[in-house]
Amino acid sequence: MENIDGLTVEERLSLTLSALYESYGFLRYKTTKFEKYSLYTENENFLGTDRVITFTTDGGKLLALRPDVTLSIVKNSGFSNGGCEKLFYTEKVYRYDKESKSFKEISQVGVETLGDVDTTSMAEVVELALESLKKLSSDFVLDLSSLEFVTQMYDAYEIYDAELKKELSDCLEKKNNDAVEKLLVGGKISKDFADAFKAMLSISDAPEIALEKIKPLIKSQSMQRAYDELKALTDALAESDCYGGLRIDFSVVSDCQYYNGIMFNGYVLGMPKAVLKGGRYDGLAKKMDKEIGALGFAVYVGDLANAHHTKQKPMTLVLCGDGEDSDILREANKLREKGLIVRVTKTVPDDINADKIFKFENGELKEIK
Repeated sequence: MENIDGLTVEERLSLTLSALYESYGFLRYKTTKFEKYSLYTENENFLGTDRVITFTTDGGKLLALRPDVTLSIVKNSGFSNGGCEKLFYTEKVYRYDKESKSFKEISQVGVETLGDVDTTSMAEVVELALESLKKLSSDFVLDLSSLEFVTQMYDAYEIYDAELKKELSDCLEKKNNDAVEKLLVGGKISKDFADAFKAMLSISDAPEIALEKIKPLIKSQSMQRAYDELKALTDALAESDCYGGLRIDFSVVSDCQYYNGIMFNGYVLGMPKAVLKGGRYDGLAKKMDKEIGALGFAVYVGDLANAHHTKQKPMTLVLCGDGEDSDILREANKLREKGLIVRVTKTVPDDINADKIFKFENGELKEIK
């Protein structure tokens, strides 16, 4: 691996993940920062927003500052069925954040597999997701879901209303049993469906345990096929070193109509939200007139780097007292030579986690904490 001394946390993470993807034979993909604005207006449902940063060129073309890498890769890929195109990228995207009501620069490292996506291809991508999380933390979990199983359950119970499906999707994501009960009491769903749905909602287990819990829920041939795909995928991963971090959990959902099949979110200790998100999105490729399978994920290295910086390391404080400034600085440097993080200050700041506090008095350093 390249010498990474002196690099930022984000750069280190990007290099580490890039080396991992290269070891699997994935090729680096480099895209431009700008795309035609129409690419994003035509795919609002995939982005989840219609807000992008735009500008007009001297030639009158309306361009957008890239809010997504996957759209660009699928659009520019000339690949067709027969084998797979395997790519990875390290890019920044610019998206509108609903909470802050402003645009944010988001750093991502991700992989995409396009073409004949079979069980082996899916297992490889999920294994890469697991290996990515392992590179980030020794304490991680990858939640794996099957959107196909969920949608086929709706069909099996004759639930076709789009608004109701959206409500149920929200129940899944939030694991909200009370909301399911309200739908039952309101006559929107049957008792049989409510029981089956709540059973699915409660699943959050290692694959071998989860699959046993799923079996009794199968009500149609389509649900059986979705189950078989999920089982074949987890069976293919059973010998992976990271298999212990895999969990089947149907709370991984998406409102995007282009996703199908498997979806997954990755979590590491110390981060309150998913640091890795991925899934299969054949529908997007089809919308772009490309009859190919499409599967990938992105790791949010910017979020991870920010979290690293905000985790405050304990400091040793040196309080200024009487004496020469040079003497105070000399004593502080002696502590730094011992490997301590030392801050010279007049008072103890409220926002500092101090492991030791010294005060310089009468020409010498005295520990007061």
